[in-house]
Amino acid sequence: MNGWLGGGQIGYNFQFDRNWLLGFEADIQGTGQKGTVPVTTFAVGSGSLTQELPWFGTVRARLGVAPFERSVLYATGGLAFARIKSTAMATTPGPPAATAVGTANDTSVGWTIGVGTEWWL
Repeated sequence: MNGWLGGGQIGYNFQFDRNWLLGFEADIQGTGQKGTVPVTTFAVGSGSLTQELPWFGTVRARLGVAPFERSVLYATGGLAFARIKSTAMATTPGPPAATAVGTANDTSVGWTIGVGTEWWL
């Protein structure tokens, strides 16, 4: 897939017991990501499959520890979701030639987990 990507993030962290952090984060990205795979067969004709990713995002919880001043180690996890658009096209050789196009739009839901670190500058 090729294309642009941009988005934003919002969240809140609460520090407790001096070295612990509990937080909530959400993000959403809009994209111009698109990819096409051509398909050619001599007996049937030709066609293609195109997929687009218009947007995706996550909603996550975060738990961290501050082992040193100005640093945090954390684990995060939660819900992930994305919109996927698929278009299939097939053309048969003629005469007469014929073309068929089918489109499917789907919002997929899954999960995400990760670990990371942050330093205050």
